[in-house]
This record gives sequence, C-alpha cells and structure tokens, in this order.
Amino acid sequence: EVLLNAQLKILFNLNYISKESGPCIKSLQRTINDCITNLSLLDIDTSNWDVIFVYLCSICLPGTTLDLWKQYHKTSQDLPSWKKTLTLLLLTLKLRKFS
Repeated sequence: EVLLNAQLKILFNLNYISKESGPCIKSLQRTINDCITNLSLLDIDTSNWDVIFVYLCSICLPGTTLDLWKQYHKTSQDLPSWKKTLTLLLLTLKLRKFS
C-alpha cells in the first residue's frame, strides 16, 4: 500500500512545465512511464488508465506544446491514448533538437 501510494502521489503531483524545454518534456514523459512500470510491478492493471495519464500529462505542458497536443488529438474521434501522446511528445522533442 505504501508503494502504491508513493506512485500515485508522484502521478498526481507532476510539475507544470513553465517554458518550452525538451529536457523538461522528456522528464515528464519519463516520470509518467516510470510510474506506469512501477504500478505494473505492483500488479496494478493500468491498461484502461490512458485518459488519466494523458490528462495528467496535458495539464503539465507549456503553451506551444499544449496547443500542438490539442491539434494532434482534435483530428481523432477516439479518446487520446497514452501511446499517441507519447508519439506527439517524441516528435516535439525531435523538432526541438533541430530548431
């Protein structure tokens, strides 16, 4: 129970990213993925938690990245998946390397 609470505390206390920063976005993505892995190791099934992970991630994103995220998900009728959100974050990181 203590380990579970620790992972949930991390997820629900993610830091807002105040400026567009590749390392900060990468850290956010890594933190969420680490929590997913750790919850799985605790035998917690997170297969239906995508909307939670996506929401927690989106409220931490800075302006431009959040706008890209909204545009990216606006084209789909489906609820945003964590996998699609990861794809967008990775594309954002790649674009930042070249700009």
